[in-house]
Amino acid sequence: MHPPRILFVSYTAELVGPTKSLLLLLDGLRDRFQVAVLARGRGPLTTELERRGIPYESLASLGKGSIMAMARIIRRGRFDLVYGNNTGGSSENALIAARLAGVPFVCHIRAMAVRRGWRRLSFLRFADAAIAVSAACARVHAKFAGVQPYVVHNGVRTGEPLLDPALARARLAGLADIPASGPLILHVSHILPGKGQDHAVRALAPIVEREPAANLLMAGALGRDLPFERRVRGLIADLGLTGRAHFLGFRPDIVEMLPGGTLFLHTSMTDAHPRAVLEAMLAGLPVVAYGVDGVCETVVDGVTGRMVPVGDVDALAAAALDYLAHPARAAAAGAAGRRRVESDFSAEGCAGKIADILERTLAYRGRRHRASHAQDPVNARVP
Repeated sequence: MHPPRILFVSYTAELVGPTKSLLLLLDGLRDRFQVAVLARGRGPLTTELERRGIPYESLASLGKGSIMAMARIIRRGRFDLVYGNNTGGSSENALIAARLAGVPFVCHIRAMAVRRGWRRLSFLRFADAAIAVSAACARVHAKFAGVQPYVVHNGVRTGEPLLDPALARARLAGLADIPASGPLILHVSHILPGKGQDHAVRALAPIVEREPAANLLMAGALGRDLPFERRVRGLIADLGLTGRAHFLGFRPDIVEMLPGGTLFLHTSMTDAHPRAVLEAMLAGLPVVAYGVDGVCETVVDGVTGRMVPVGDVDALAAAALDYLAHPARAAAAGAAGRRRVESDFSAEGCAGKIADILERTLAYRGRRHRASHAQDPVNARVP
């Protein structure tokens, strides 16, 4: 018998948080399953799949009009299970296609249900299993799912050598064309209102008053919300922070440069379980963040960083200044964060837990199918 074949459905072919997590998951599952991906279009994700030798198919759309094509792909590939990589419309359509093909469906919930209601999430009730990336995420989605979602936190690849901090610092400073001598405060997220770059800039103002050499480096895709981006740029100018707050744009190599930072700032207003925070902790950076959702399950306040109330920019600045003023305290928090990620948030551990859930789902579905088959009047007569 061949290992179970699983088709992972991705709503995008871009490299974003959910698809980065998907790639790590695929790497960890390949020794127990035959894996393949169905993506919307082509892009950096499919390039990475090709590099890894993971088979994939792409459709121009994963909308309702693609359901029959998805079902044909499932049947043709003889997949045993379909896996939706988030809760968008593509996963809902993949569930319908899985039902048409007669195989179970598992949904991985990777985002909080912000402004999404029954109409968009009721399909979770029909999934064979749901996996949430944090307990906070599971609580929000439990009312939509037919069963209580499993909780499996995101993981990052541990055990690999990190870039020398001095070299990483020099590269970071070079990106912003600034001296490498002052504090480098890092913020990694696409430039969007919910990610709070305006809060980070406001917090920078009192930091620079006390630490004039400090710089804020914001790595993340530009152009996704131009009005917000213009507002943040205007705020930088209004607060006299030109030359102190810098947009680096999307940097696929930002993770390897994290060890060069002084501390990590995370200002998302809601976040199921941010990979950026895990990567910063693994790099040995103290984290100063708004205490929301999955962040509260990752950062240990006062141990691996500081969490402050959402929207409290003064508290954000005060916590950052405390670490800048006490380098030994910052180093201890960074070291504790690295140990915590290595212990509790490894990609290998995440993949192992999800593999167990998939095998359990397949086994349960198989038992249920055999039971219903045996009760059929015709089949019941077969010796």
